[in-house]
Amino acid sequence: VKDDNKVLPEWLAYHYEVLPLRHLILGLDPYILTSAEPIITKFRELGMTIEVWKADDFLENGQFIPHANAPDEDKFKGHYKRQEVFMTKCLQRQRALNRSWTLMVD
Repeated sequence: VKDDNKVLPEWLAYHYEVLPLRHLILGLDPYILTSAEPIITKFRELGMTIEVWKADDFLENGQFIPHANAPDEDKFKGHYKRQEVFMTKCLQRQRALNRSWTLMVD
């Protein structure tokens, strides 16, 4: 999640009702400027389990996080690699929780 607070409530509400989404792992972009915590809190109060992972929760020693002033190409490559590692760790977490299915959304 990177500064998606305008669309996050609608996205969560839709998937809560349609899927029904009850367990979510959100990966925070290391360059995030705004907090989604107030939105997350509201959905937790509805009974949704939401894990919020910062980069340190799934990356080792800040790997794949280029400096904020790095060239755009380096940032893109870093984003792609972070996403790959995040999705792998998410699947491992879901397996450990014995989930019967998982939906990956970017």
